[in-house]
Amino acid sequence: MRAAQVIRCTEAKKARLAPREVGPSGDKEMKGLDVISLILVIIGAIVWGLIGLFNWNLITAIFGDGTAITRIIYIIVGLAGLWQLMPLFRSFNSSM
Repeated sequence: MRAAQVIRCTEAKKARLAPREVGPSGDKEMKGLDVISLILVIIGAIVWGLIGLFNWNLITAIFGDGTAITRIIYIIVGLAGLWQLMPLFRSFNSSM
C-alpha cells in the first residue's frame, strides 16, 4: 500500500510541475469558436479604426450600404464580440 501512495504522490507532483499550454480564455487550449470570434472582433476593430481615422467603411465599400449581407456581417461581428465576454469572465473566475 505504501508503494502505491508514493507512486501516486510522484505522479501528482509531475502533473503540477509539467508545463501547460494556457490560452487567453484560461483553458488549456483556446477553443475553435473562441479563435474564430477573436478574429472577427479584430476585423471589426480594424473596420472601426478605418471609420474613425478616414471616415471610410470597408464593409459598405465592399458589399454596399444597407444591403442584407452588410447587416449579416455586422450581426456576426457583434455576436463574436459578445462571445468574447465568455473567455473574459472565465479568466476572472480562474484568477480568483
